Amino acid sequence: MSSEKCPFCSEGELVRRVEIETYVYKELSVTVDQPGMYCSNCNEAILNGDDLKETRRAIHDLHAQGDGFLTSAEVKQIREKIGFTQKEAGNFFGGGVNAFSRYERGTARQSKAIDILLRLFNARPELLASFHFDGFVSVIPEYSGTWRPFLSIKEHSYMQVVGTTSESSSDNLAYMPTANDSEPQFKMVVNG
Repeated sequence: MSSEKCPFCSEGELVRRVEIETYVYKELSVTVDQPGMYCSNCNEAILNGDDLKETRRAIHDLHAQGDGFLTSAEVKQIREKIGFTQKEAGNFFGGGVNAFSRYERGTARQSKAIDILLRLFNARPELLASFHFDGFVSVIPEYSGTWRPFLSIKEHSYMQVVGTTSESSSDNLAYMPTANDSEPQFKMVVNG
């Protein structure tokens, strides 16, 4: 068996082993057991894809915490708490059917909007009862029976007008009259 020389110092031999490494991000740190090929002389490391997979989730979560996002474990915990499968969560929140698998494995980070909604539903899971999902996500404070699809700015995305609101509702809502009367209703755009 021939040994491989270190490409950094050209003196030592590369040896497969696991080293305890500390990664730092925005004043936070995580210590992991990092497998790799380490030089017997200068201690430099060469990490391949499999080596990086071993620590990807821990490093992903460190960056998520540093940037104010939920960690992969927190995303999974909240998804399970509100009763969604990964596929259902991807369809409901957006991102596709495999999105939550990627978020929970630490291979992708959820958007800030999804992060905020997950935190909201974690704190107030009863709010899910205010949503209806059948290919559209619609906010329904008082269901009026009026459902109309509208083409949104993004091609193949739709919004629906549902549920009447009172004039005392938040000024941030976008009001539209219904087809049959002049009661204001609000709309929500869902990415398709």
